[in-house]
Amino acid sequence: MAFRLRTALLLTLLIALLAGAPTGGHARSTSPGDAVPAHPYRAGELLIKFAPITPLSGGQDSARSALQNYAAERIETLGNLRTELWRVPEGRELELATLLSMLPGVEYAEPNYEVRAHLVPDDTYYSQQWAHPMINSPAAWNLTTGDAGVTIAILDTGVDLHHPEFQGRLVPGYSDFGNGSPDDDQGHGTHVAGIVAAAGNNGIGVAGMAWQARIMPIKVLDADGRGSHAGIARGMDWAVDHGARIINLSLGGTASSTTLQTTIERARSRGVLVIASAGNCGDTNHAANGCDRQNQPIYPAAYDQVLAVAATTSGDSRAGYSNSGSYVDVAAPGSSILSTASAGAYRSASGTSQAAPFVSGLAALIWSLDSTLTATEVEMIIKSTAVDKGLPGFDPDFGYGRIDAWAAVANTHFQAPILYEVINPDRDMQYTVDWSDVPFASSYTLEEADNPTFSTPRTIYTGASSHATLTEQHTGTWYYRVRATRSGSGTVSTWSNAVSVSVGLDMPVLLRIDNAGQMEYQVRWEAVGGATGYRLQEAASPDFSGASTRTTASTFYSITAAPGSTLYYRVQAFAGSGAVSGPWSNVQSAHVLPAAPASITLTPVDADAYTINWSPVAGANGYRLLETAVASGTSVTRYVGKGTTYQVTGQPSGRWIYTVRAFNAAGDGPPIAADEMTVTMPIVPIPEMAPINNANKDNVYTVQWTDSPTATQYTLEESRTPWFEAPTVVYTGTSTQYVALDQPAGRWHYRVRTHFGIVRSPWSDSVDVSVSAEVYLPLITR
Repeated sequence: MAFRLRTALLLTLLIALLAGAPTGGHARSTSPGDAVPAHPYRAGELLIKFAPITPLSGGQDSARSALQNYAAERIETLGNLRTELWRVPEGRELELATLLSMLPGVEYAEPNYEVRAHLVPDDTYYSQQWAHPMINSPAAWNLTTGDAGVTIAILDTGVDLHHPEFQGRLVPGYSDFGNGSPDDDQGHGTHVAGIVAAAGNNGIGVAGMAWQARIMPIKVLDADGRGSHAGIARGMDWAVDHGARIINLSLGGTASSTTLQTTIERARSRGVLVIASAGNCGDTNHAANGCDRQNQPIYPAAYDQVLAVAATTSGDSRAGYSNSGSYVDVAAPGSSILSTASAGAYRSASGTSQAAPFVSGLAALIWSLDSTLTATEVEMIIKSTAVDKGLPGFDPDFGYGRIDAWAAVANTHFQAPILYEVINPDRDMQYTVDWSDVPFASSYTLEEADNPTFSTPRTIYTGASSHATLTEQHTGTWYYRVRATRSGSGTVSTWSNAVSVSVGLDMPVLLRIDNAGQMEYQVRWEAVGGATGYRLQEAASPDFSGASTRTTASTFYSITAAPGSTLYYRVQAFAGSGAVSGPWSNVQSAHVLPAAPASITLTPVDADAYTINWSPVAGANGYRLLETAVASGTSVTRYVGKGTTYQVTGQPSGRWIYTVRAFNAAGDGPPIAADEMTVTMPIVPIPEMAPINNANKDNVYTVQWTDSPTATQYTLEESRTPWFEAPTVVYTGTSTQYVALDQPAGRWHYRVRTHFGIVRSPWSDSVDVSVSAEVYLPLITR
């Protein structure tokens, strides 16, 4: 059958709560005392662990004051645990535990829960019943051993009506055979009935699952263990009409029929849980068990509305004979099971016939605790509390797992929801109150109060959702609790634990950081009233992705940053232990000067051209290349940009020194140690450039230079920059002029050199010209 099962984590939490296990954690975490009030605890006693006194956590004054108000007194300290046992007014244990758990000076407070030994029956052969310890029956029997109001119909070969294990608990039955008596003439049905409900703790024989439940013997199989679909249909209808709550079918065959399926559907429609054995055709001996092939589906187990049960061994593994298939729902012990036999005897038997009655008995225990549950809800409890075996999750060998009686009956109680901590780090007016889903709950009621005792609560939400979002909340500290209502029966759970949230802590003001590019600096902010500490976040991005967080009680923090860093900061105030915080402050940034490049290299390309390369610097926004002429001592900036390569062309003769600085928003970093280049050019006549006449800044103009009589040709270069980093040769020839046509807008620089055969002169001084973009205005006529 298709069910949406609870997660394993939720089940673990619910079972732990039912067992009275403390949740631990910080004071604002779930209070186990308030979450599970149904569990027995010592009247007038609380266990309290106070938080260590630190500058951030504050003292224990508020907790000690609350204890005085309740006239509480300390009894003792438990060993080295720092946990104290206190005497408090009887009847106010949960109330005080909830209040203390919210205070910053308390790690936890909880009732002094009681425990007891698991019930072990005194039946003669109980020590040979390995299955009960395996499935945690003794723990389950601490809560219930069954109820006479629950009747299990055993559709089988009948039941030994005179067996001492069943006396006083047999109800009238039915037989599909001649004499009308459901007395067992084969033994199989008696064995099954003993597993379900043999009397426990009666000093004889064995213990069944549900000692107090009633047994309805329905004989639908003859002395050879054979029957028909018609007989099963008649027997099921009789059981349904005469008050059976559970029908156990430790039988089956390979054929499906509409008659059988319709009968099962009627039983489920009347609220009856039908449980059947999955079959014994799981190994190569399948033919002996009536199957044509291994793992052939067995009916009625394979029907959707039947809880199908596979068998396990004393090693908690799948029994080899047990059928495997998608229709298997759960598994239970089935190998070498000691139970009742005909004529008042006892014997062991194996098979999925023995596994199914363990589940039928478990269903009876669940219903004995809560008779308002539906068959579907009981089935869900059995599945969702089963111990996962085999492959993770559902698998065809074990279904949802091997049954756990304690987990199932513990999960039968209608739980109070678990109210989660309210997440509102900004302490703003909008936040969500969230709680755990409760099995079978149809709605929830959420209450809000301005005090931890809920003396004046108000209902702020009623509905099926497991959360509620509040908007426009007023400043203050608000307390919440929630309870569940179950559909059908109208059962209402106890109130959950209580949680609180505060609204209104002010935002700090982060002051401007003026570190002048230095690596060491302080981040400062203004104090916030009521804050006991601050969280400072540092990130390399203004969106604070990947931020690191530092906590301090001061209003400043000292930083040592890496060279070239650009870091962003924001601060948040918090109160108490830090669970309640204000909004994040404004953002300030700090910039640290980058380091010097690690290396610089000058590589010759030509007699008057060379490439300058330098290593990149972390955190640099760009680089500044400085050139100094040794002859004159004049220093100029040759390049400013993001690249790490610069091309020098047409450099005049002389000795040239270069250095590079990286820069970012903080300014220029230190320079790298200088490197130099010496340029030597031949002493030959250099042409002189004439000024370019282009007063109108047209895109057509003439570039001219002086003539050298012995020149074989001239080379004219054009560049966007006066340094000719990436020049373009626009003319080569014997003429002393060049006409630029359709020149793009901008400032253009020109230089020329003379060629005397293979000898070249140095480049001339450069001249420049400006060209404007032409704008055509439309002609407007009237």
